[in-house]
Amino acid sequence: MAPSGYSYYPLGERRMCHLDLVPFATSEKWAYLPPANRRALVDQGREAMAELIRDSPLEFLILNGRSVVTEFETFAGVRLDAHLRDDWSLPRRDGSQVEGMLYTGQIDRLGSIEFERSVQVIGYNHNLQSSFGVTSTAMRAIGEYVGDQIASATNSKACRPTPV
Repeated sequence: MAPSGYSYYPLGERRMCHLDLVPFATSEKWAYLPPANRRALVDQGREAMAELIRDSPLEFLILNGRSVVTEFETFAGVRLDAHLRDDWSLPRRDGSQVEGMLYTGQIDRLGSIEFERSVQVIGYNHNLQSSFGVTSTAMRAIGEYVGDQIASATNSKACRPTPV
């Protein structure tokens, strides 16, 4: 994200924040929850997330990992555009690769809650927080791409977005 000039740390005016699709703590890891429980938690958190986005200056959502992308698509009732990114692919021990995928789109509402602006959505299939098997090269390439997209949108506008 460095090219965008944004940071999670209070080093200037260009700040980001981290949001989860579900604003509830669980005793089990998300992946181990039964699908019905995950769906109920996502459904319960949708309105709070929509109101938070509506009431903030946020202009970008960054989705970290394929499961987050999938949940968001269901959550928002949208299908994001998928693009293969060879420079984001990860090597496997057997010589094959986990393809790198970019997901893009825009939303102007979540459920019945409308925003007064469009919010750009950028996602990728690798979970950079877990970093298991994610190479530093792929992390850097993803960060540079996302940062460049935010920087270019920010430089073409007078406002300053707050990406998530």
